[in-house]
Order: sequence, then structure tokens, then C-alpha cells
Amino acid sequence: MRPDGSWPSFLVAGWLGAAMLFKTGWFYEAAQIQVILASRIPEMSAADVAWLSAAFRRVGISADDFVLAAARKRLAETQRSDGGWSSDDGDAFDVHTTLMALRGMRLKT
Repeated sequence: MRPDGSWPSFLVAGWLGAAMLFKTGWFYEAAQIQVILASRIPEMSAADVAWLSAAFRRVGISADDFVLAAARKRLAETQRSDGGWSSDDGDAFDVHTTLMALRGMRLKT
């Protein structure tokens, strides 16, 4: 990780890394990554936001966290009229993305 909290890798490495750092008690380092992730959420796909939010909730990050608030906003913007979310991998995986989104939006761990 660079001093500004960015990293030279794929975006998914950021949210998985932040979740791991949070879970192991490296809160400052996780927060550095979270700031960058929050700025990227408005351009992220529903599938990526669902995965990010589910990973963060899985490790116990509060539903009130600023990144998860931004994720909920993005998921609300990208939710289809049938209540589901589209997968980046095609229609056959929409159910998986929808379940991930629901996991990520739950208010209790």
C-alpha cells in the first residue's frame, strides 16, 4: 500500500485487503483504503459494490460506516425494477449478485 492509501492492483484487492486489515485490527490502514474505495463507489458496477459491501459486513464493519452508506446508495441507484441487481458476468449470475447485495445491505451481523 502506498502512503496515500492507494495500491498498485485491481480494485477488488482494495476491498478485500481493507476487510482483512479491519478484521485483524489494523483499523488505520483499513481506513486509508476505505477513503479511496468510497470515492470510487459511484462508478462501480452493482456486482462490485455488492461484493464490497458483503465483504465489509462479513468482517463486522458497522452498517453505519461511511463506505457502506455510499454502497447502499449505489445499490439503490442500480437496483432493477424487479428488485434484483445485474451481474457483470451475465444474466445467469444475477441471482448471485442479488444475494451478495442483500448480504451487504443487512443492518445486523
